[in-house]
Amino acid sequence: MDKEVILKSGKKLTMQYAQFEVQMDLLSALVEEATKLNLNIIDKDALSLGLTKLIAIAMTAKGIDSIFWRCANTCLYDENRITQQTFNEVENRKDFLEVKYWVLFFNLEIFFSSQFGELSALKSLRDEEAIANLMQSLVSK
Repeated sequence: MDKEVILKSGKKLTMQYAQFEVQMDLLSALVEEATKLNLNIIDKDALSLGLTKLIAIAMTAKGIDSIFWRCANTCLYDENRITQQTFNEVENRKDFLEVKYWVLFFNLEIFFSSQFGELSALKSLRDEEAIANLMQSLVSK
């Protein structure tokens, strides 16, 4: 299943799910980060309160970074397979955080959508304003 997102730069991000094993590594790393925050990702109310914070931390956590690249390798940025070299080009770096957000969210959402499909926090993470606020919080760290 492909999902396409038009980035703020106008470039297209086409995402495909990573292999199940890679997604499980990502989920395990997320659970580890959630544990550090004392966030129970199985509890709907707790997850609703901490999901945005958890995604922000996941975007900057060293333990998740290598898994991100394994997930991103199944995706296309401006019609080219994503590798670490994709962002060596300075012009592409303005899209890096947005690409990272979408790739992580896309590969994690599948685990939570059936259990928490109506979860407002999960829906809000698809919202453009929520994404902009998250990106701003990462930049202002």
